[in-house]
Amino acid sequence: VGMIFLPKEHASRLACEQEIERAVRAEGQVVLGWRDVPVDRDMPMSPTVREKEPVIRQIFIGRGPDIMVTDALERKLYVIRKSAVHAIEALKL
Repeated sequence: VGMIFLPKEHASRLACEQEIERAVRAEGQVVLGWRDVPVDRDMPMSPTVREKEPVIRQIFIGRGPDIMVTDALERKLYVIRKSAVHAIEALKL
């Protein structure tokens, strides 16, 4: 499970999610799905903070057929995270 902090703007958020999924597939792993993380919208906060609040989603990544041990999966997840971060930064959103 990965906790992902995404932009509020729909097209930017979609572009980020696509880059993350692309990184998962490039490493031979499987995207099982996404989940919106519930947040307490009634919690008091300033309008400035609320404006900057990201969309929080979880991605569920399944082990690919080439992974037999947990350490190998952990290494793959690290590579996925790093490559997704670089790809998203290159988008200059």
